[in-house]
Amino acid sequence: GDAASPGRKTQRFRKPYQFDWHYEKILPSNPDAHYLIHPSLHHLIQKKNTRVNFNRVRIGDELAWGSRQEKRIAAETVKIFISYSHTDVDVVEPIAEDIEGYLNEHSIMNDIWLDKWKMQNGKWFQDQMIAGVKASDYLIFMVSEASLNSNTVTLEWKTKFADHIEKGDESIFPFIIDHTSVRDLPDFLKNIHTTQYDGNVERIQQLVDDILRAKAEHSPHFVSIAKSLQRRRNRR
Repeated sequence: GDAASPGRKTQRFRKPYQFDWHYEKILPSNPDAHYLIHPSLHHLIQKKNTRVNFNRVRIGDELAWGSRQEKRIAAETVKIFISYSHTDVDVVEPIAEDIEGYLNEHSIMNDIWLDKWKMQNGKWFQDQMIAGVKASDYLIFMVSEASLNSNTVTLEWKTKFADHIEKGDESIFPFIIDHTSVRDLPDFLKNIHTTQYDGNVERIQQLVDDILRAKAEHSPHFVSIAKSLQRRRNRR
């Protein structure tokens, strides 16, 4: 379905005779469009993959699509900013890909802000970075010797940490990616649970599970998802 038609927005589902069965150009070309799965397919998909989760937006051909639906989508999207030193990009980018892959695998809408993926040419770097931090719900601080000594990284997590203090919730997740000890963290981060990455993908999954548990405190939709992922992790 295409929720981004001009003028009054409606959900639009292609009829069988309108579908390209060669699977070419099957998604909307509008980057602001949402890709909708008709409810009649939900049961079939969940039988094939029990890990699939669905949001609670009412879906149907020609139903209206407005600010209420957009707010629902925004509330159910996990928005993560990844703060790191460019010295560590070869380590950080695969981790970011694993984070995104883990969320996608469980059909959790996400927006991962990694400067290498998000930065646009011709726009002021600092403005884009600060806007990215403020638009995100959670900040993953990729801790390393290089990032602890980076002025740019310091600005990123201090910007989000001020927001953390104001809201009084969990929003910063330190993730140590080198030999750095917890003792080397800034004083105000030492009291936050920190994960030490050892190359094991389960550490990344644990990080994402922790973020989802934090989101579940503010979004009832994520309570069952967080509990389900926790049960699977306990069985490993």
